[in-house]
Amino acid sequence: MSGWRAVVHHCPMTQHAAGSPALDHLAELARVQDLFADAVRRASPDAPVPGCSPWTVTDLVEHVAGVHRWAAGHVRAGLPDGAPAALRSPADADPGAGSLAERYAPAADELRAVLAAAPPSAVVPTLVGDAPSTFWRRRQLHEVLVHLVDVEAALAAGDLPGKGHARSLGVGPAVWADAVDEIVHVMAPRQVALGRLDALPSVRLVADDVPGPGPDAPHRVWELGSEPDAVEVRGPARELALRLWRREGDDAPTLTVAGEPRAWQAVLASALTP
Repeated sequence: MSGWRAVVHHCPMTQHAAGSPALDHLAELARVQDLFADAVRRASPDAPVPGCSPWTVTDLVEHVAGVHRWAAGHVRAGLPDGAPAALRSPADADPGAGSLAERYAPAADELRAVLAAAPPSAVVPTLVGDAPSTFWRRRQLHEVLVHLVDVEAALAAGDLPGKGHARSLGVGPAVWADAVDEIVHVMAPRQVALGRLDALPSVRLVADDVPGPGPDAPHRVWELGSEPDAVEVRGPARELALRLWRREGDDAPTLTVAGEPRAWQAVLASALTP
């Protein structure tokens, strides 16, 4: 067999690693990277980022670019023997002079090129052990999506002529639902496995803007936690995802909490995500 291994599922986290098969994660990644770069162009490099204090926009962009390169390094393990030699070695990590968006672009391009070259069924190292290379398509999509919201928050907080409309509002509910699914089935179990997260109250999450599997389940639903004090939290997938990632989601409608509010607050205060 040339250059890569067939998929072997080792645990429930890897079974959920690739995300919704209905989404083209690579295409969505390219789109959100473009939105991120556009937001960075409109932001002041020194502007504080409310969701990542004490970082500035410069710190945030350097972080995202570094994570892209780090993820690309893992995906290289799945490249087939015939992959171009240029993809087998990391690109220059020093993009040189230029605007923040121009310095981000090489890392974004490198990541997409390596992801596109790796067979989807190739098994590579991931955050949850060996899993299909498509894990990184999904993980990097949601990485840059949440940080797009962070840059937009930095724009909104400053009196800047370029703050404009939050482009993340144009990202579809199915993408945000996939972000929720990643938290529930990959991130939270990983936090438990690493000893970072204790037992959570039972929370039922309902994305009321995403269809469910049928008439008896009209909306997309996730179950999180197992302890008593059950609560149901209902609202748009975007706001569910942003709240679970400890962002406020101020541009989204308010979530409806039915049941014990303290249970939901306990979830939000927990180490649900890294």
